Amino acid sequence: MTLSNWSLLLSTAIVIITVFITVNNVECYDTSLDFDLASLIPDDYNPNVRPLNPYGQNTTTNISLSLYMNLLKNVDNANQHLEMDLIIVQEWYDTRINLDLIEGQVTISESDKIRMFWLPDTYIINALRARVVDSFIPAQKLIINSQGLMYFAIRVLTQVKCSLNLQLYPMDYQHCHIRFSSLLYNHEQLMLTWKLFDIHKDEYPEFKIRLWYQYEICRPWQNPIRQNTCIVATMKLVRNLNYYIIRYYLLTFLTVIISFIGFWCQLNGWPARVTVMLVPLMDLISEDIDDNNDIQVNYVTAFHWWMMWIQGFVYLVMVEYAVAIAWAHFIMDKKNHRKKLQEYLAAQAQGVATIGPPPPPVLLGYYCGNNGWYARAGRFVDRMIYFFVGEADLQRNPYVRNKIDHTSRILFPLIFLLFVVIYILATVAPWAANYN
Repeated sequence: MTLSNWSLLLSTAIVIITVFITVNNVECYDTSLDFDLASLIPDDYNPNVRPLNPYGQNTTTNISLSLYMNLLKNVDNANQHLEMDLIIVQEWYDTRINLDLIEGQVTISESDKIRMFWLPDTYIINALRARVVDSFIPAQKLIINSQGLMYFAIRVLTQVKCSLNLQLYPMDYQHCHIRFSSLLYNHEQLMLTWKLFDIHKDEYPEFKIRLWYQYEICRPWQNPIRQNTCIVATMKLVRNLNYYIIRYYLLTFLTVIISFIGFWCQLNGWPARVTVMLVPLMDLISEDIDDNNDIQVNYVTAFHWWMMWIQGFVYLVMVEYAVAIAWAHFIMDKKNHRKKLQEYLAAQAQGVATIGPPPPPVLLGYYCGNNGWYARAGRFVDRMIYFFVGEADLQRNPYVRNKIDHTSRILFPLIFLLFVVIYILATVAPWAANYN
């Protein structure tokens, strides 16, 4: 037999021996675990009776709770709840078992074996639904050490009710609570206390978790069974604005700016004027409908105010077009009236007979006279147009050069930008203070 054959035979023998030893060790471990569990539990042990405090004079069972949030999966604005992936760890002492048989600690992960011991009846008060996360086996374990400390950890996927106040939406921030309590035991029998509350990840696409803290007491109206213990964990969520700026605010801002382009079109070019008025308006109305479907609340939010104001600007653009047409007709009627009056006066001066009464006299100046608020407003508009545009004959052909359009080219963008600045100061500034 060659050297290579001997080497192959030796390697095969080593692998077989290793597998045999491993299998035997696993079987021994499982057998010893079953034996330890059977011997740990005394005959008089009742898993339905809570353990008493072994290191104090009182009879209260103290439960120390730790909460770890792995993931904030979803924030539902319409249904007002959060979907979270949590790890809940509870610690207590149970010295009724045979602790002298434990060397170090014993770890149990099977559900049926965990139920052989007493477990706290802790539940989440404001949970809509909760279930244990299953991978290959239920994500839970019970650790028992030699001092009688029971360490029970479970991974839960839960939906927690959170009353979202969306008045500042989408520049809002929310305080959401997770409340724990006992169902069967009052605070003299079982007491929950916090050990740790931590969050694995605080940055999410829609929200950023800025703060998290915990209290060991709940407000009376937040605990359905007031004589039972209650603790609460609180998170402060601040909404991210990047998506809303690009998806909503920038789009609607540009839509209003496009509607202002109509001021540069002649009055006779009504197809262009109607297009730049109706297309932005229909776009804003459809955007508003989508927004109302996303935010189903019975009060006005900050985004509703934004949509109402910018739709109001587009409606005013339509009103401006009607006023500009009326102003152009008024100027043309006034010019024709003056022309007829001058022809009548010239005919009388030449002794030519005229048929019918003379036209009524027309005062030179503004439309409602030389004095009064209307005249002062007209002079102010003339000075403003001269400052921004320069010298312009706005009465020679009002269908081409219209004073209303020239004034709107200045006032509408200025008022709209003023509204945007006020809106930013009223909504974005408080949001930035909470976000940073």
